[in-house]
Amino acid sequence: MGSRRIGLGRIETLLENQKRDLALGSSTLTDVNLATSGSVTYTTGAELINHANGFTHGTLTQNDTTERRVASIDLTNALVAGNVIRIKVSGVTTAKTGTPRALSLFATFNTAATHAAGSDVPIVTLDTTAPDTNKSFTAEFNLVIESIGSGGKVAGHAFGLESNDGVTYIAATSAGAVAVNTVTHKHLHLVAAAGSGADGSNFATTKVSVDFEILGAKV
Repeated sequence: MGSRRIGLGRIETLLENQKRDLALGSSTLTDVNLATSGSVTYTTGAELINHANGFTHGTLTQNDTTERRVASIDLTNALVAGNVIRIKVSGVTTAKTGTPRALSLFATFNTAATHAAGSDVPIVTLDTTAPDTNKSFTAEFNLVIESIGSGGKVAGHAFGLESNDGVTYIAATSAGAVAVNTVTHKHLHLVAAAGSGADGSNFATTKVSVDFEILGAKV
């Protein structure tokens, strides 16, 4: 019988149509980079869905009279009782004019991906002290989903450090679980609270970076 050649295009098509599940058993993968915008799921135990909406970096002008969304995450696939949502925030004030108000950040559940103040269900608010040029801070919010559904509940606490000619410890707690309808409120926002009496002559410019982590199971 004669040999039959298979063209390169045919080989490429066969490879592309192959099932891509690999049974690696007890294999060890070294120096592996996972390039995905989705989650990494473990069939047994827990999973880590890391910064599902990515890393956020931006600038806040601290004389606003309205709330300003700093960063957000869609929790549709992570609303499971027992999950923990962690928000890590770092910031530095690069300039100030007059005597600006302190930066106040709060974590809130919301019905809208772009943040609608009227549907906020805030969990915990962390207040910094008055800003100053080159003053920096780092903060962490931890929210625990106690239950889900129309009668869902979420508890939270936040803590951080400020540094400017000394170190100041800041902390806050929800003082218990907060009622959250996770059926309708699937978005979590980190928001800079509205200021009172802002007149435009007292303000600060603060650059912030935010990262979300979700520890637990996927829906």
